[in-house]
Amino acid sequence: DIKWLYHQLVIMNLNQYATGTAQPGLSVQNLKTVSFFLPSLNIQKEIVSEIEKLEVKISEAKTIIESAQAQKEAILKKYL
Repeated sequence: DIKWLYHQLVIMNLNQYATGTAQPGLSVQNLKTVSFFLPSLNIQKEIVSEIEKLEVKISEAKTIIESAQAQKEAILKKYL
């Protein structure tokens, strides 16, 4: 599942294996030692489903926070 792979790659933080200073890069030699668990496609889809549910909650929470900030500013302007 491509979405699962995206999240897996993000969590693996492959930048930590980069070498070089002017143009850091990932060498095959450094990546040969990297391993990760590859669950079945069904489990990958379940993981992605759970992540997407959480992302919706995060988005909703951010909207509430932004709205509360605007409401706070409106109250401050009204009374102060």
